[in-house]
Amino acid sequence: MKTCNKCQCEKFLLEFYKNKEAKDGVRTICKSCDDLRKKTYTFKNSEVVSKNKSDYRLKNKEKISAYMAWWRKEYSHKMCAYASKRRAILLGATPKWADKEKIERIYQQAALMNKLNPEMEYQVDHIIPLNGELVCGLHMHENMQILPAKQNQAKKNFFQIEGAF
Repeated sequence: MKTCNKCQCEKFLLEFYKNKEAKDGVRTICKSCDDLRKKTYTFKNSEVVSKNKSDYRLKNKEKISAYMAWWRKEYSHKMCAYASKRRAILLGATPKWADKEKIERIYQQAALMNKLNPEMEYQVDHIIPLNGELVCGLHMHENMQILPAKQNQAKKNFFQIEGAF
């Protein structure tokens, strides 16, 4: 047992990250306090963190590409599981009355935009997320928009009602 220097709670050693240089082999702050510290820093310094990640990806393209190829091969079962889950969510979120031709045209338009402007990647985004925390949208053309990939990835799975916050 060890006491966290941040929350002053006594916890098992498994609840602390490892630190080879410490006498007991673990850090002085528990995992939950350290994770909260990291999240707070990332939230307050999102632009700096984003720039650092972007710089790292630019400098290490080959290393990241090789790792991702290895990961996709090694964990192909996870890729299949994710794709199956995504297909099931899309099927469950697609109402019978949805205009499938209009949905297909939106995806075709995004693909065309990617071909015409290869340095800027575009993605189809669901305005109201299909699997959001507070609300779940439908897979229909009225709930879709084409966004630059960076903007779509920054949006994540969030939906904010205007004037609510």
